[in-house]
Amino acid sequence: MADFKSQHRVRMTDPTPISKSKLERGMVAKVRYKKVSGDIEEYFVFVLQPKYMDYFHCIDLKHIKPNVFEKLAEEYPEIKSTSSKVKKLDLTKLQINESSKQFYMAEIKRKKLSEGYRTFVERNITSIIVYNYKYGRFDRIAPEQEREQID
Repeated sequence: MADFKSQHRVRMTDPTPISKSKLERGMVAKVRYKKVSGDIEEYFVFVLQPKYMDYFHCIDLKHIKPNVFEKLAEEYPEIKSTSSKVKKLDLTKLQINESSKQFYMAEIKRKKLSEGYRTFVERNITSIIVYNYKYGRFDRIAPEQEREQID
């Protein structure tokens, strides 16, 4: 099976460590996960539901071609997170307004994202770093360094 992790990694900027409680759907993050065996692995993920019934639902970007993932930004605009929890952190995410079930049926099953779909036990996530993802021609928010130069 192909591994696209390094191709996604070069598209990630502005690493920001956050707590699990600040994680929102639509964010791109690196999570450290402790498996049942005790092994700890890092995953680059697109967050679908940070905590639903004690599970963390996501798409593991390792299994998704960057151009397929990039097309999500065509339909779901990239925005700065405006929730009171993370507003000051200047984090970006894709704005997903539909229910998780609708998103799963429309996007994951239809657009070759199902091989990357994962659920993790939420309490076994040990650390999280959120990134600004460069969505190519659909990118709407420049990396923090570029925004600072403009200001």
